[in-house]
Amino acid sequence: FPLPDRCMGVAFDNITDRKRSERLLLAQKQILEAIATGNELDDVLRAVVDAIESQVPESMGSLLLYEAESHTLRRKMTPNVPDEFARALDGLPVGAAGGACGMAVYELKPVIVEDFATDPLCRDFVEMASRNGIRACWSYPIISRDRRALGSLAVYSPAPRSPDPHHLQLLSALTQLAAIALDRQQSERELARSERLYRTVVNRVQEVIFRTDRYGNLTFLNPAWQEIVGYPIDTSLNRPIWELVYESDRSACRAAFEAIAGGELDEVQIEFRVMKPDNSFCWLEMDIQASRSGSDRFIGTLGTLFDVTERKQSEATLQARADELVSINTMLLQTTSLLEQRNRELDQFAYVTSHDLKAPLRAIANLSQWLEEDLDEYLDDDTRHQMDLMRGRVQRMEGLINGLLQYSRAGRTAAPVETVETNELLHEIIDLVAPASEFRFELPERPLTLQVERLPLQQVLSNLITNAIKHHDRTDGCVRIEARDRGDGFYEFRVGDDGPGIAPDYFEKIFTIFQTLTARDKAENTGIGLSIVKKLVESKGGAIAVSSELGRGATFTFTWPHQPAEKDADRGLLPEPLPGGRGIGGVNSATNISVEDCRSYGRV
Repeated sequence: FPLPDRCMGVAFDNITDRKRSERLLLAQKQILEAIATGNELDDVLRAVVDAIESQVPESMGSLLLYEAESHTLRRKMTPNVPDEFARALDGLPVGAAGGACGMAVYELKPVIVEDFATDPLCRDFVEMASRNGIRACWSYPIISRDRRALGSLAVYSPAPRSPDPHHLQLLSALTQLAAIALDRQQSERELARSERLYRTVVNRVQEVIFRTDRYGNLTFLNPAWQEIVGYPIDTSLNRPIWELVYESDRSACRAAFEAIAGGELDEVQIEFRVMKPDNSFCWLEMDIQASRSGSDRFIGTLGTLFDVTERKQSEATLQARADELVSINTMLLQTTSLLEQRNRELDQFAYVTSHDLKAPLRAIANLSQWLEEDLDEYLDDDTRHQMDLMRGRVQRMEGLINGLLQYSRAGRTAAPVETVETNELLHEIIDLVAPASEFRFELPERPLTLQVERLPLQQVLSNLITNAIKHHDRTDGCVRIEARDRGDGFYEFRVGDDGPGIAPDYFEKIFTIFQTLTARDKAENTGIGLSIVKKLVESKGGAIAVSSELGRGATFTFTWPHQPAEKDADRGLLPEPLPGGRGIGGVNSATNISVEDCRSYGRV
């Protein structure tokens, strides 16, 4: 400040910090520009190390990269580090054995070694560091955006020293720049891989993928366009998309694009027709959405085109039949009501008919018995045999009537859902069947506890067990019964025997009503039992099949659906499995149980 006879002034004490900050900002700017303009990664990382060495007097910089496979650090940039020491840095283990750099990467935080001679972390490097004029090391970890270790950035000093705040700021800033450069390289590699994958997918996808500019002109079409529509891609590009649409549908397509372009809608789905080169039509469904720049400026559209020709044809056919289906539905309702009434009438008719038919049959049987008794002294053996045959035919006729009555009602009568224990049910059935005492049964070792309609399941098992006993060729045969929960909403039962077996040619025939494999004169059989079994199983949504070989017995396998207990249905509860067993879902082995055991079970 000038005065009459002198000047006064102010001298600022120190602008070193400001100058340091200015140099750091300049270095940061230069490195960021190098990253932004796509410079080689090595050039960017070299600039980072140079910035360290220029701003930390009498220092040497190093940049090591982390190798995840070997869990080590690899030498990347060590321009002024003595060669022996630089070679030792290549392959440093991550952790305490890797000195300052290894520990910094391991802990993901800075590690400061002020003096190699006194710091236990660097005791393995003291002699080599001394030979190469290195006494101190400040190491910072390079960390990615997702907190992964990328490497380390370090400063080496020829004299023991600790960093001041500026040094710490410098290392922190340059470490972040190195992380940005490494992240960018990885992102570029991932982008390249994604681009290759994108092109592969786009070229192979069966739907049309398209892109337009802000005026609606097509700028991209994938190969599916030519496959679906038939027009070459090169002649279709650079034209408004609506020009390729059938004339009567163009206005709707153009309106959709204008709604997107005007910002009224972000996404539109419409359907339109395209006339193919062979003058046939194809229906396309278009999903189109706006494409915007980073500043949210509309730059065009992206979309897909799906070939929905078959669907539109089906819709047209369905629409044409809609009224017909309504009338058919009304007719079906009327028919259903009529059928229900007819079924009730048929049930009553079957009951009355069976009663009326059985009455004369019983009379015939009784009369034949009385005649045989009255004429006993006049009858020879042949006549008595004929009388026995007549009564057998009467019994067979009565069995057919009963079987027809059962078959007509099978699967049409609702039964209550009960808790059923499989072995208990099987004991009851065996006791009612009353086979020869030497006949054996193998029942599940671990019984299931089921929630099912008891009566129809009992009828199915009873018919199969009776069938196995009746057609066995020995009185000391064996019947095996297995039960398991398949886990798909069905139980599976198997009823097998060691009898004469069934030839494969008859597997379907045995389930047909009135079909028998043995002449009725040799074994009384109505041929209705297995047909009733099949009808009952299928009426519940299950299935039945037989497997057999001649001389090796036969096994009938059928499925039966799960059903919730009526008392627990509202709460969604099922009874607990029996103690000592695996309950529902158990895989059951078999155990031998004699007929006498079954009869003494206690539920006769």
